[in-house]
Amino acid sequence: MKQQAIESKRNTNVTSFEWKIEESRLLSQDFYPGTCVLTDFKYIDKHKKAKYRIELYQRGIQNSKYQFGSWIILKLVNYNLDTNIEVKYTVKIPSADFSRKCHHMFEKNEEWEMDGCKIVELFNPKKKYFVDGIINLKLEFEFNEVEKDFVEEINNFSIGATEEASFDKCPDNAVYSFFPVWRIPLEQIENCMPNECIESDVFFGGNEFKFCFKFYPKLEEFNDFEDGAWIVLYVKNLNEKTFIESKYLFSIIKAKYLSQGRQFFKRYNEWEKHCRKIDQIMETKFLSKQKKEISIIIEMKFAIDFKEIEREIEHESDEEADVHDVSHDT
Repeated sequence: MKQQAIESKRNTNVTSFEWKIEESRLLSQDFYPGTCVLTDFKYIDKHKKAKYRIELYQRGIQNSKYQFGSWIILKLVNYNLDTNIEVKYTVKIPSADFSRKCHHMFEKNEEWEMDGCKIVELFNPKKKYFVDGIINLKLEFEFNEVEKDFVEEINNFSIGATEEASFDKCPDNAVYSFFPVWRIPLEQIENCMPNECIESDVFFGGNEFKFCFKFYPKLEEFNDFEDGAWIVLYVKNLNEKTFIESKYLFSIIKAKYLSQGRQFFKRYNEWEKHCRKIDQIMETKFLSKQKKEISIIIEMKFAIDFKEIEREIEHESDEEADVHDVSHDT
């Protein structure tokens, strides 16, 4: 059967191209499954009976096996009813020493079919996917048109394509969103002693994680912190099979304060913290104009992804992985 399948192949085509994407373009997109950037359509040969394109989903595709993490998706449609398309393709990101070989048989006709290659921690600067704000994807393809009568089933060898299937239960959501407004009484701020904190409520992301905030109006000679006012995000991951990527925004409109960025939380069942300096909140000019309280507007989004199983790097959970934090006056 295998020999027959090989002999029946026709119109074998080999091609390759580079795809460069600006990181700022991805960072400006919504932090939800289904958000993507994509290439133009390309035909696999001069007969134009099958075409394909590449799509990058930074937060996966909802209600599919590609819903957790970041994915490079090969999408193909074949208009020839008598053949299937066997594709062998390689995805490379040289700066990150990333290379994945994938192999898939596209068996549907006159409808789009897809196959995926996973990228873990796309926005972690330690992974070096982006260099000078650009990710450079190098893609190589071999397309083989195969007569349907001779097709043998070919498994999908894309690494990580069904990682979540090996676990008993997947998280209910790929992304959790929260939009709390934290109102802190002025009297409570003014009465805080040095290194004393004000704590927020605790928020829960289903059974996957919980988080809260602590506000320190007057840190003085405290561990590695600079003196001043700080807001600290605490996150505890409750699923040992996953890690969390957060995208956050803190703002105080009247104080002209805005801080935003991303952060990874990888430890299991431990409180991890991420800190932002927020001195504007303690300026006398600002406080004197407030009546009874100050309001911190918070936008928090948490993406769930599965830890790598085979390529887990020892002690990687101890990495500090700030992702392009931006703090500035507005």
